[in-house]
Amino acid sequence: MKILLIRLSSLGDLVIMTSLLEYLKDKGEITLITKKKYFELFEKDPRVSRLVDEKNFNAIKHEKFDIACDLHAKPKTIIKLLKLRASKKCLINKRAIQRRLSVWFKKDIKEVPLYKLYTRPFHRFFEDHSYPIPSINIPFDESLRPLKRYIAVFPGASQVSKRWPLEYFLEVSRMVYEKYSIPSVYLGAEDIKLPDAPYVADLMGTKPLSYIINTEKFATFVLSNDSGPAHIAAAVNTPLFVIFGPTIPEFGFRPVSKAPVYLFERKDLSCRPCSLHGEKKCKYGDLRCLRGITPSIVLDKIDEFFKRYNSTVSPKK
Repeated sequence: MKILLIRLSSLGDLVIMTSLLEYLKDKGEITLITKKKYFELFEKDPRVSRLVDEKNFNAIKHEKFDIACDLHAKPKTIIKLLKLRASKKCLINKRAIQRRLSVWFKKDIKEVPLYKLYTRPFHRFFEDHSYPIPSINIPFDESLRPLKRYIAVFPGASQVSKRWPLEYFLEVSRMVYEKYSIPSVYLGAEDIKLPDAPYVADLMGTKPLSYIINTEKFATFVLSNDSGPAHIAAAVNTPLFVIFGPTIPEFGFRPVSKAPVYLFERKDLSCRPCSLHGEKKCKYGDLRCLRGITPSIVLDKIDEFFKRYNSTVSPKK
């Protein structure tokens, strides 16, 4: 069976979509249309038979597929789906209306994980009605481990309003180093100035996606904003501490993993969610949804993590 999937971006969405790859891995040959810059996520994944750059769509639009599915559901991708030759076609329901109502009227929204929304359209084609969780399936390279033991920290995010204050990240790094002797490796393409300190290893800057994946795989844990790296950590089963600000996990973006996931958010604020993806400026100008999550709150959970899951690490006397 020939199956074609369309999902152009973004990094976090594509990582979550690996749940569908796991669901389909024994059901047919998968062709994935996406952006070239995300190929590294799938090039060595045995579940994907072929990758097609979205710019080369015309090269396959006359090819015959058994199933074609648009997992992006944008006008651009819907047009591509209509042009494809496929016996069966499907379209993801992103629950866009429910999400927007939640933003506009601060209405409660029932949480349906995005990984389930990716898989659900295929349940009508197969008797298998399971929902595998996201998983990155590529060979991992331990030689890319930057240090013997470290925390991988991602202080950036696509939207400034989703970024936990840098000084909070640094305070957590300093305290973890002083208490457990584990330095923090800082990663991300954002232009962020870091101090010259023993508890910080500055690896900021554009890095190959494979490097980011492997760095997260071998980290003691990952500390990240609600962004793509958080979903990578979950999909490679590395313990995760993730900060949610203007957006809410009920939109479907709660990281799901076999490893421990600690999620931080301000449930007491009536202004949340203020946007779908953190694209709006804070109407109060103080990002209280993020600043209210203090380093001490996160550090308490890190201590709990070490006591419960990482017996090889103990605080300094």
